[in-house]
Amino acid sequence: MRRLAILTILLAFLAPCTLAEGDAGPAVVRLTLAEALEHARGASASLRALDADRRAAEADIGVARAERKPTIEVSGGYSRLSNVPELALALPDGSRRVIFPSIQNWWDGQLAASYALYAGGRLSALVSAARKEAEAARDDRLTGEIDLDLEVTSAYWSLVTAREAEAVLAEALRAYEAHLVDARNREKVGLAARNEVLAVQVERDRAELNRIRASNNADLASADLARLLELSPGQRFEPADPLEPATVPQLDVEQLSRDALAARPERRALESRIAAASSRVDVERVYGHAH
Repeated sequence: MRRLAILTILLAFLAPCTLAEGDAGPAVVRLTLAEALEHARGASASLRALDADRRAAEADIGVARAERKPTIEVSGGYSRLSNVPELALALPDGSRRVIFPSIQNWWDGQLAASYALYAGGRLSALVSAARKEAEAARDDRLTGEIDLDLEVTSAYWSLVTAREAEAVLAEALRAYEAHLVDARNREKVGLAARNEVLAVQVERDRAELNRIRASNNADLASADLARLLELSPGQRFEPADPLEPATVPQLDVEQLSRDALAARPERRALESRIAAASSRVDVERVYGHAH
Protein backbone atom coordinates (compact mmCIF):
# COMPACT_ATOMS: atom_id res chain seq x y z
CA MET A 1 0.00 0.00 0.00
CA ARG A 2 2.85 2.39 0.83
CA ARG A 3 4.47 1.70 -2.54
CA LEU A 4 1.17 2.28 -4.34
CA ALA A 5 0.64 5.56 -2.51
CA ILE A 6 4.17 6.74 -3.34
CA LEU A 7 3.71 5.80 -7.03
CA THR A 8 0.40 7.69 -7.17
CA ILE A 9 1.99 10.82 -5.70
CA LEU A 10 4.86 10.67 -8.19
CA LEU A 11 2.50 10.29 -11.14
CA ALA A 12 0.37 13.20 -9.93
CA PHE A 13 3.51 15.35 -9.65
CA LEU A 14 4.96 14.38 -13.04
CA ALA A 15 1.72 14.61 -15.07
CA PRO A 16 1.53 18.46 -15.17
CA CYS A 17 5.22 18.60 -16.12
CA THR A 18 4.65 16.19 -19.00
CA LEU A 19 1.67 18.14 -20.30
CA ALA A 20 3.57 21.41 -20.10
CA GLU A 21 6.48 19.95 -22.07
CA GLY A 22 4.16 18.51 -24.74
CA ASP A 23 2.21 21.75 -25.19
CA ALA A 24 4.02 23.33 -28.12
CA GLY A 25 1.34 25.94 -28.86
CA PRO A 26 -0.05 26.84 -32.28
CA ALA A 27 2.19 26.31 -35.32
CA VAL A 28 3.52 29.51 -36.88
CA VAL A 29 3.63 29.77 -40.68
CA ARG A 30 6.26 32.33 -41.64
CA LEU A 31 6.25 33.26 -45.34
CA THR A 32 7.41 36.05 -47.61
CA LEU A 33 4.89 37.77 -49.84
CA ALA A 34 5.98 35.75 -52.89
CA GLU A 35 5.66 32.50 -50.93
CA ALA A 36 2.26 33.55 -49.57
CA LEU A 37 1.01 34.29 -53.10
CA GLU A 38 2.21 30.91 -54.37
CA HIS A 39 0.68 29.11 -51.40
CA ALA A 40 -2.65 30.92 -51.82
CA ARG A 41 -2.86 30.05 -55.52
CA GLY A 42 -2.28 26.39 -54.77
CA ALA A 43 -4.73 26.24 -51.87
CA SER A 44 -7.58 28.42 -53.17
CA ALA A 45 -10.88 26.56 -53.57
CA SER A 46 -12.27 29.38 -55.71
CA LEU A 47 -9.44 28.97 -58.24
CA ARG A 48 -10.06 25.22 -58.35
CA ALA A 49 -13.74 25.92 -59.08
CA LEU A 50 -12.76 28.32 -61.87
CA ASP A 51 -10.41 25.67 -63.28
CA ALA A 52 -13.31 23.22 -63.34
CA ASP A 53 -15.49 25.77 -65.15
CA ARG A 54 -12.72 26.33 -67.69
CA ARG A 55 -12.32 22.60 -68.37
CA ALA A 56 -16.09 22.22 -68.77
CA ALA A 57 -16.21 25.13 -71.23
CA GLU A 58 -13.33 23.66 -73.25
CA ALA A 59 -15.10 20.29 -73.31
CA ASP A 60 -18.19 22.01 -74.74
CA ILE A 61 -16.12 22.89 -77.81
CA GLY A 62 -15.71 19.19 -78.54
CA VAL A 63 -19.43 18.67 -78.01
CA ALA A 64 -20.23 21.43 -80.51
CA ARG A 65 -17.75 20.03 -83.06
CA ALA A 66 -19.32 16.60 -82.72
CA GLU A 67 -22.51 18.01 -84.28
CA ARG A 68 -20.63 18.18 -87.61
CA LYS A 69 -19.74 14.46 -87.63
CA PRO A 70 -21.97 11.71 -89.00
CA THR A 71 -24.27 9.89 -86.61
CA ILE A 72 -24.67 6.11 -86.72
CA GLU A 73 -27.48 4.35 -84.87
CA VAL A 74 -27.67 0.58 -84.39
CA SER A 75 -30.65 -1.08 -82.79
CA GLY A 76 -31.92 -4.62 -82.37
CA GLY A 77 -34.81 -6.45 -80.78
CA TYR A 78 -36.19 -9.84 -79.91
CA SER A 79 -39.80 -10.90 -79.31
CA ARG A 80 -41.17 -14.17 -77.98
CA LEU A 81 -44.55 -14.84 -79.58
CA SER A 82 -47.35 -17.20 -78.60
CA ASN A 83 -47.62 -20.62 -80.16
CA VAL A 84 -50.53 -20.64 -82.67
CA PRO A 85 -51.58 -23.46 -84.98
CA GLU A 86 -50.04 -23.09 -88.39
CA LEU A 87 -52.19 -22.63 -91.47
CA ALA A 88 -51.56 -25.26 -94.17
CA LEU A 89 -53.33 -26.47 -97.33
CA ALA A 90 -53.60 -30.04 -98.47
CA LEU A 91 -52.69 -30.31 -102.18
CA PRO A 92 -54.24 -32.86 -104.60
CA ASP A 93 -50.99 -34.77 -104.81
CA GLY A 94 -51.19 -35.48 -101.07
CA SER A 95 -48.60 -32.89 -99.96
CA ARG A 96 -49.11 -29.95 -97.51
CA ARG A 97 -48.41 -26.31 -98.26
CA VAL A 98 -47.83 -24.10 -95.18
CA ILE A 99 -49.38 -20.69 -95.68
CA PHE A 100 -48.83 -19.19 -92.21
CA PRO A 101 -46.30 -20.96 -89.98
CA SER A 102 -46.20 -20.72 -86.20
CA ILE A 103 -43.41 -18.16 -85.54
CA GLN A 104 -42.48 -18.05 -81.84
CA ASN A 105 -39.09 -16.22 -82.03
CA TRP A 106 -38.93 -12.86 -83.79
CA TRP A 107 -35.61 -11.05 -84.32
CA ASP A 108 -35.15 -7.64 -85.88
CA GLY A 109 -32.25 -5.22 -86.38
CA GLN A 110 -31.74 -1.75 -87.79
CA LEU A 111 -28.71 0.26 -88.90
CA ALA A 112 -29.11 3.97 -89.70
CA ALA A 113 -26.62 6.71 -90.56
CA SER A 114 -27.21 10.45 -90.84
CA TYR A 115 -25.03 13.40 -91.82
CA ALA A 116 -25.91 17.07 -91.88
CA LEU A 117 -25.20 18.29 -95.40
CA TYR A 118 -26.46 21.80 -94.77
CA ALA A 119 -27.47 23.43 -91.49
CA GLY A 120 -27.70 27.07 -92.52
CA GLY A 121 -24.71 28.09 -90.35
CA ARG A 122 -26.15 26.59 -87.17
CA LEU A 123 -23.22 24.25 -86.51
CA SER A 124 -20.62 26.96 -87.10
CA ALA A 125 -22.49 29.25 -84.72
CA LEU A 126 -22.54 26.53 -82.05
CA VAL A 127 -18.78 26.02 -82.33
CA SER A 128 -18.17 29.78 -82.27
CA ALA A 129 -20.33 30.20 -79.15
CA ALA A 130 -18.50 27.35 -77.40
CA ARG A 131 -15.12 28.86 -78.23
CA LYS A 132 -16.14 32.26 -76.89
CA GLU A 133 -17.47 30.69 -73.70
CA ALA A 134 -14.14 28.89 -73.26
CA GLU A 135 -12.24 32.15 -73.75
CA ALA A 136 -14.49 33.82 -71.16
CA ALA A 137 -13.86 30.95 -68.72
CA ARG A 138 -10.08 31.31 -69.16
CA ASP A 139 -10.34 35.05 -68.53
CA ASP A 140 -12.48 34.35 -65.44
CA ARG A 141 -9.70 32.11 -64.14
CA LEU A 142 -7.13 34.85 -64.74
CA THR A 143 -9.40 37.40 -63.05
CA GLY A 144 -9.80 35.14 -60.02
CA GLU A 145 -6.03 34.78 -59.70
CA ILE A 146 -5.51 38.55 -59.97
CA ASP A 147 -8.19 39.23 -57.35
CA LEU A 148 -6.66 36.61 -55.04
CA ASP A 149 -3.20 38.17 -55.43
CA LEU A 150 -4.65 41.56 -54.59
CA GLU A 151 -6.39 40.24 -51.48
CA VAL A 152 -3.28 38.42 -50.26
CA THR A 153 -1.00 41.39 -50.93
CA SER A 154 -3.36 43.83 -49.22
CA ALA A 155 -3.78 41.59 -46.16
CA TYR A 156 -0.05 40.86 -46.02
CA TRP A 157 1.03 44.50 -45.93
CA SER A 158 -1.86 45.37 -43.63
CA LEU A 159 -0.47 42.83 -41.19
CA VAL A 160 3.08 44.16 -41.56
CA THR A 161 2.03 47.79 -41.06
CA ALA A 162 -0.22 46.85 -38.13
CA ARG A 163 2.65 44.98 -36.45
CA GLU A 164 4.97 47.98 -36.99
CA ALA A 165 2.31 50.38 -35.70
CA GLU A 166 1.80 48.21 -32.64
CA ALA A 167 5.55 48.22 -31.93
CA VAL A 168 5.78 52.01 -32.35
CA LEU A 169 2.75 52.59 -30.12
CA ALA A 170 4.13 50.20 -27.50
CA GLU A 171 7.33 52.25 -27.43
CA ALA A 172 5.31 55.46 -27.16
CA LEU A 173 3.28 53.91 -24.35
CA ARG A 174 6.46 53.19 -22.39
CA ALA A 175 7.53 56.80 -22.89
CA TYR A 176 4.14 58.05 -21.65
CA GLU A 177 4.35 55.78 -18.61
CA ALA A 178 7.78 57.18 -17.76
CA HIS A 179 6.42 60.70 -18.25
CA LEU A 180 3.45 59.86 -16.01
CA VAL A 181 5.75 58.59 -13.25
CA ASP A 182 7.79 61.78 -13.53
CA ALA A 183 4.64 63.95 -13.40
CA ARG A 184 3.39 62.16 -10.30
CA ASN A 185 6.76 62.56 -8.59
CA ARG A 186 6.79 66.27 -9.38
CA GLU A 187 3.22 66.54 -8.04
CA LYS A 188 4.32 64.97 -4.77
CA VAL A 189 7.01 67.59 -4.25
CA GLY A 190 4.73 70.41 -5.35
CA LEU A 191 6.35 71.12 -8.72
CA ALA A 192 3.34 70.07 -10.84
CA ALA A 193 -0.38 70.62 -10.61
CA ARG A 194 -2.96 67.85 -10.58
CA ASN A 195 -4.27 68.79 -14.03
CA GLU A 196 -0.81 68.22 -15.53
CA VAL A 197 -0.79 64.68 -14.16
CA LEU A 198 -4.28 64.06 -15.49
CA ALA A 199 -3.28 65.37 -18.93
CA VAL A 200 -0.35 62.94 -19.07
CA GLN A 201 -2.68 60.15 -17.88
CA VAL A 202 -5.10 60.92 -20.72
CA GLU A 203 -2.31 60.82 -23.31
CA ARG A 204 -1.04 57.56 -21.85
CA ASP A 205 -4.52 55.98 -22.00
CA ARG A 206 -4.95 57.24 -25.56
CA ALA A 207 -1.68 55.60 -26.56
CA GLU A 208 -2.83 52.36 -24.93
CA LEU A 209 -6.10 52.52 -26.88
CA ASN A 210 -4.25 53.06 -30.17
CA ARG A 211 -1.94 50.14 -29.38
CA ILE A 212 -4.92 47.88 -28.74
CA ARG A 213 -6.49 48.97 -32.02
CA ALA A 214 -3.27 48.24 -33.88
CA SER A 215 -3.08 44.82 -32.23
CA ASN A 216 -6.69 44.07 -33.22
CA ASN A 217 -5.99 45.19 -36.80
CA ALA A 218 -2.98 42.87 -36.89
CA ASP A 219 -5.06 39.96 -35.60
CA LEU A 220 -7.74 40.63 -38.23
CA ALA A 221 -5.17 40.81 -41.03
CA SER A 222 -3.54 37.59 -39.78
CA ALA A 223 -6.93 35.84 -39.70
CA ASP A 224 -7.69 37.11 -43.21
CA LEU A 225 -4.39 35.72 -44.47
CA ALA A 226 -5.06 32.41 -42.74
CA ARG A 227 -8.40 32.29 -44.58
CA LEU A 228 -6.83 33.13 -47.95
CA LEU A 229 -4.05 30.60 -47.45
CA GLU A 230 -6.56 28.06 -46.07
CA LEU A 231 -4.42 27.32 -43.02
CA SER A 232 -5.61 24.87 -40.41
CA PRO A 233 -7.20 26.27 -37.21
CA GLY A 234 -4.05 25.50 -35.20
CA GLN A 235 -1.76 27.52 -37.49
CA ARG A 236 -0.90 31.22 -37.20
CA PHE A 237 0.55 33.36 -39.97
CA GLU A 238 3.52 35.68 -39.55
CA PRO A 239 5.04 37.83 -42.34
CA ALA A 240 8.71 37.42 -43.21
CA ASP A 241 9.16 40.54 -45.36
CA PRO A 242 10.18 43.70 -43.47
CA LEU A 243 8.45 47.03 -43.90
CA GLU A 244 10.69 49.19 -46.07
CA PRO A 245 9.99 52.55 -47.71
CA ALA A 246 9.04 52.21 -51.36
CA THR A 247 9.52 54.69 -54.15
CA VAL A 248 6.30 55.65 -55.91
CA PRO A 249 6.86 56.05 -59.66
CA GLN A 250 5.30 58.85 -61.65
CA LEU A 251 2.37 57.31 -63.53
CA ASP A 252 0.21 58.62 -66.34
CA VAL A 253 -3.41 58.12 -65.36
CA GLU A 254 -4.67 58.25 -68.94
CA GLN A 255 -2.14 55.64 -70.05
CA LEU A 256 -3.12 53.44 -67.12
CA SER A 257 -6.77 53.73 -68.17
CA ARG A 258 -5.91 52.71 -71.73
CA ASP A 259 -3.86 49.77 -70.50
CA ALA A 260 -6.71 48.66 -68.24
CA LEU A 261 -9.25 48.82 -71.08
CA ALA A 262 -6.95 46.75 -73.29
CA ALA A 263 -5.68 44.18 -70.82
CA ARG A 264 -8.23 43.62 -68.05
CA PRO A 265 -9.33 39.95 -68.22
CA GLU A 266 -12.82 40.55 -66.78
CA ARG A 267 -13.49 43.01 -69.62
CA ARG A 268 -12.33 40.44 -72.18
CA ALA A 269 -14.56 37.84 -70.50
CA LEU A 270 -17.60 40.12 -70.90
CA GLU A 271 -16.76 40.74 -74.55
CA SER A 272 -16.40 36.99 -75.15
CA ARG A 273 -19.75 36.28 -73.51
CA ILE A 274 -21.41 38.98 -75.63
CA ALA A 275 -19.97 37.33 -78.75
CA ALA A 276 -21.10 33.89 -77.51
CA ALA A 277 -24.62 35.20 -76.88
CA SER A 278 -24.68 36.68 -80.40
CA SER A 279 -23.70 33.30 -81.85
CA ARG A 280 -26.43 31.56 -79.87
CA VAL A 281 -28.93 34.08 -81.22
CA ASP A 282 -27.87 33.02 -84.73
CA VAL A 283 -28.37 29.37 -83.75
CA GLU A 284 -31.90 30.02 -82.51
CA ARG A 285 -32.69 32.11 -85.58
CA VAL A 286 -31.62 29.29 -87.92
CA TYR A 287 -33.52 26.73 -85.83
CA GLY A 288 -36.66 28.92 -85.87
CA HIS A 289 -36.57 29.27 -89.65
CA ALA A 290 -36.08 25.52 -90.05
CA HIS A 291 -39.20 24.84 -87.98
